Amino acid sequence: MPSSKATEAQILEITQELLQRRGYDGFSYRDVADRVGIRSATIHYYFPAKADLVVAVAERYRSDFATTLAEILADDSLSALEKVAQFADIFRQTAATNRVCLCGMLASGSKSQSDKANQHAQEFFGDLQAWLEDVFAAGRQDGSIRALAEPRRAALSVVAALEGATLMAYNARDLSQLDEVIAEALDGLRP
Repeated sequence: MPSSKATEAQILEITQELLQRRGYDGFSYRDVADRVGIRSATIHYYFPAKADLVVAVAERYRSDFATTLAEILADDSLSALEKVAQFADIFRQTAATNRVCLCGMLASGSKSQSDKANQHAQEFFGDLQAWLEDVFAAGRQDGSIRALAEPRRAALSVVAALEGATLMAYNARDLSQLDEVIAEALDGLRP
């Protein structure tokens, strides 16, 4: 069977959506195949096991997220606090589509999936925390973020608050609590 990048990309996109809405145990190859309009066996051609498919989705998600964060970081017209606000808006945009952060959903199903998928989720959270720490350091320099005694803990708190509030918004189908968490996080960073 010849490889089709378009089919593979569709499989990854649909799987990501299903993972973000249902979690690891909430979808099957048949669910993906039905949405893509192919046979389940075709998915096995690209991804022999569900673990392979989930890892490919996690790798792509992490890469796309890193690209977005690099673009935010490179925008010199934004203060560090505005960069944190854009970071938080990524979570809000995800929740607005009735989804959860992919790695947050993977973390919640860590007992069911492969060690490699779990590793991607853990590394993703580390990436977010490191990015925030860098932005906090820049914010001290540009004066838009108050001096933080423990930047690492502050970054961990922001990531945990956004992940948790996104889950709450997903469960309630209501963004208001997420908006409050974002406002509180930004208020807590202002000088």
